[in-house]
Order: sequence, then C-alpha cells, then structure tokens
Amino acid sequence: MSETKIRKRHEIPVEDTWAIEDLYATDELWEQELATLAEDSAYLSSFAGQLGTSPEKLYAYLERMEQVNAKGELLANYCMRKADEDTRNATYQAMQGRFMSVFVALGAATSFDTPEIMAISDEQLDAFYAQCPALERYRRYLTELRRRKDHTLSPAEEKLLAAA
Repeated sequence: MSETKIRKRHEIPVEDTWAIEDLYATDELWEQELATLAEDSAYLSSFAGQLGTSPEKLYAYLERMEQVNAKGELLANYCMRKADEDTRNATYQAMQGRFMSVFVALGAATSFDTPEIMAISDEQLDAFYAQCPALERYRRYLTELRRRKDHTLSPAEEKLLAAA
C-alpha cells in the first residue's frame, strides 16, 4: 500500500487553487480595506437616534449598511480562504482574528438599528415609502425585520448582545 503525501500549498498547481486574488490582489490591499470598516462603523453609528426621523435618513443608513455588509463578506472570504490554505500559517489566523474583532465592533456600533426600526409605526413607515420611493428597495428587508418585533430586545440589551 502506498503512502499518500500531503502536498504543501506551493506544490499545488495554480489551476487547482482558489483565485483569491480576485477578491484582493495582496494582503496589503486587504488590510487597507479592513481599515475602512472602522470608518464605516463611525459613519453608521452617527445615525443613532435618527432612523425614524425621515425616510431619507433611513434610506441612507440602509444603503450604506448594505455596502458595508458586502465589503465585510469580501474581507471575511479573503482572510478565511487564506487561513484555510495552510492552517499552520499564523499570519492568516491572525488576519481572521482582526477581521472578527472589527466586525464585532461594527455590530456593537450599529446595534441601535433594529430597535429604532421597530419603533417606527406602520403608518409612519408607509408614509416613508410614499415620500421616498427609493426606500421600496428595502421593503422586504424591513417587513421581515419588523415581523420579529416581539422577539427584539431593548437598545441597551441589543448593544450588549452585539458586543458578545
């Protein structure tokens, strides 16, 4: 019986590997993008207490949050795939840890959004849709979110849970 040798990453043909460079060409570009997540967090947290004040505010928040979530998915995929390439490589394990720290901080900074959206009355939300047609893009998301109203914690409890 022959022994199967596990090849090292550099021994595997490129065509048999992930095209991780399609996400970020270098680790440095990934690091730069990760740094912008902190800026996004500060911007999004500036909406605290304002989501129910106007349809434009709600729309601006939801649009930016969608962009930040897409960026987060790319950042996560890159560091996780790099870590999966060789689990002995501490560099990429550390990248995963840094990403998770930043993403948890983002979650804590935006934990106000669900309770604030829940506090908008059905009538007011209907008026928001009428006043800002672009908000229709998020109708399904808002409907699904508000459907769970009975299971939503207070703002302080949501923040504590997000930080965990």
